[in-house]
Amino acid sequence: MGCWWHREKMHERLPLSRALLWIFLSTLIVSGSATLGWLYYLHVIYQRVADDDYTITTIVPTTLSKDALATSYLAELLGLSVDIPQNLYAFDFKAARSRLLKSPLIKDVIVKRMPPSALHVDYSIRQPIAYSGDYDNTAIDEEGYPLPFRPFFSPRGLPEIYLGLPAFGTEGVNWNHPLRGDEARLALELWRILTSDEDFMKMVIKKIDVSEAYANSYGQREIIVIAEDLVEVNQCIIAWMLRLSTNRYLQELSNFKVLRTYQKEKQLTTDEAVVRVTMVLDLRIPQLAFVQQLSTRGER
Repeated sequence: MGCWWHREKMHERLPLSRALLWIFLSTLIVSGSATLGWLYYLHVIYQRVADDDYTITTIVPTTLSKDALATSYLAELLGLSVDIPQNLYAFDFKAARSRLLKSPLIKDVIVKRMPPSALHVDYSIRQPIAYSGDYDNTAIDEEGYPLPFRPFFSPRGLPEIYLGLPAFGTEGVNWNHPLRGDEARLALELWRILTSDEDFMKMVIKKIDVSEAYANSYGQREIIVIAEDLVEVNQCIIAWMLRLSTNRYLQELSNFKVLRTYQKEKQLTTDEAVVRVTMVLDLRIPQLAFVQQLSTRGER
């Protein structure tokens, strides 16, 4: 009984040639359908390329930044103008993204179609954390990229970072390239410390100067930090000028916190009508601090 059933099943199987034929026909049908679909897609695209209704007339920009770029600036980067109309379906989106990323302001961007006649440009921009003391109208972002400041950003109380760099455009100093070298690394590290530490965040950091941090002469090596402090009770401003060493600045900043507390308490006990105190602190020698104090007196 079992042998008879097995022989019947063998007769029911398709011959190899017929099976191969079915596979070939199935493949042909599927590939043919895909080819027809692709040809139809190309036909539709061709029609749209030739249709004036798909001429790009609008840019729809979106960004999470509060400092949005002008639409005219984006259009200029994209090479779009009324005089040279471009079709939405003939537009090169890869090249468009490359052109936008050449701007020193744009950090990342996505460009998409918005039929029938608009481009959607979703972008993020580099945010300035400090002004560059080396160049006019130039700021620096947290990764060390230089970027033009005016007219793209509103005025703000940013510190100044001075590195002692060569002329812009020389020795690798240019747009779309982060500032390199020990000075840039050190300045950005100091900025992170001064803007994340609870005590320093209560002060206004005015300047970070590392131009002499790696001077050939050890005696000339120094970091200068200038900051302003407010004694809220009597509204006296304390202007600090810190001179720090290149290798021990972390410990020296910690020592400064103690001196800062002492000076602020001292200022509360004075009877003088002092409106501004300038304190120059040289903390470069271990366990010593050279202090010079200048006061500006006036009516409270």
